[in-house]
Amino acid sequence: MIEDLDLLASRIAQLTELATRLRAENEKLSQDLVQRYMDIHRLREALMATHSRVDAVLGRLPGADLEAAPEDAAEASPDAPAAVSTSNDGEAYGTH
Repeated sequence: MIEDLDLLASRIAQLTELATRLRAENEKLSQDLVQRYMDIHRLREALMATHSRVDAVLGRLPGADLEAAPEDAAEASPDAPAAVSTSNDGEAYGTH
């Protein structure tokens, strides 16, 4: 009977230690998660600022004030350079 109580006490001590470690780990993970959210927010803001700067630079390029040329204008003058080029996925460059 005493041995059973000692075993039970030992297991309770192990569970208490495990619970303490898990609480500490959970607290650290929670802090890490908050830091990651802050990093994501900071990076999104930096991305938006960079996007604005790129748009400003593109706006200063020669011909930036030209609107996208109508499709029939390109057909009328095949030697004329295209006003807007597109990427492989069809997204237009120079239109922002």
